[in-house]
Amino acid sequence: MSSPPSHAKVHTADVARTRAWTIAAAAGLGWAVFTLVILHSVSSFDPLTDPLSRYAFTDRGAGMLEASLLSAAVGVVAVRGAVLSAGLPVSRTTSTLVYATSTGLVTAALFPATFSSEIDPVSGRIHQYASVVAFASLPAIALSLLDVMRATPVLARVASALTLLLRVALVSLALFGVSYVADALSGVPGFAAVADTVSVGFTQRIVFMVDFGLLAVLLVGAMQGARGSATAPTSMPVSTPAPATASPAGSPIAGPPAAASSAAGLTVGHVSASSAAAQHSPTVASPTVASSTVVSPAAPAATGPSPAGCPAGESSPAGDFGSASGESSHSVTRETVDDDASRYAQRGFGNTDRQRSDRTNVVT
Repeated sequence: MSSPPSHAKVHTADVARTRAWTIAAAAGLGWAVFTLVILHSVSSFDPLTDPLSRYAFTDRGAGMLEASLLSAAVGVVAVRGAVLSAGLPVSRTTSTLVYATSTGLVTAALFPATFSSEIDPVSGRIHQYASVVAFASLPAIALSLLDVMRATPVLARVASALTLLLRVALVSLALFGVSYVADALSGVPGFAAVADTVSVGFTQRIVFMVDFGLLAVLLVGAMQGARGSATAPTSMPVSTPAPATASPAGSPIAGPPAAASSAAGLTVGHVSASSAAAQHSPTVASPTVASSTVVSPAAPAATGPSPAGCPAGESSPAGDFGSASGESSHSVTRETVDDDASRYAQRGFGNTDRQRSDRTNVVT
């Protein structure tokens, strides 16, 4: 069964692009933190108990809260760009959480909370819901990228730090939720004591600090991932040598040097085997035809030494056949000479008798 298609968006790691996105994110987040620090320094509100939304109505540093929230929204979007440029997979869920966080921060900056009668209650409700979306979505961004960090070997330490900060973020977010509910239900007995013990402003600042830490860890992971991908050795594909094919006679052997040498060795082996077979095979000598008047001598090859490979002391079949043919030719020649001698002797006796008869006739 085929696995379902992944909706994660993966880009090739680009160190320069990742560095640019990291600088943009660091600038946005850094400016947000800087303006908040300055705002807490110049404002007359309590930096521990008063919520951050109240700083929109401060007597000194007006507009700095809105600038801080807008700058943080830009930094969150830039963090996504850095992670994506580093070659790390960014799922559709992660992108949705990033846009939800940035939209919540922008909306909270544009719609102030209702801390005076001059502010429309609808604006206060929008600010309230937008802040909840931003606070809840930002830790979820880090949680959605945790498995990606763990799956990358060069980001093992980053994944450990991200896991630790996520635990702190969940605890601080739970405390912020408890303090927010207790402050909203402060008129109910029991909740007022909780609201006084755990103030909304204090837990809200803890959540902000942890969230900025999560974004910073994600930026570090993006840079380390991009550098690790850029310095990783690329594996060259191993080509399998083509098997040696039989080449036609008379053509050079094609293929790798090893295949050519092996083919040449096979050719030499065939030639050696053919030579050995030729030496061991008996040589058939043609018989010598002797006439009655011509003496044919024995063939030199028939009386020569035995072929190589035959046992010592044994004559080859060719030598035996040559010797037999030589002896038969000698016997035929000897019989021919004897017949001629007897014929000449008879002819000589006949001439002597004829001379004697001639002399007798003359005397008579």
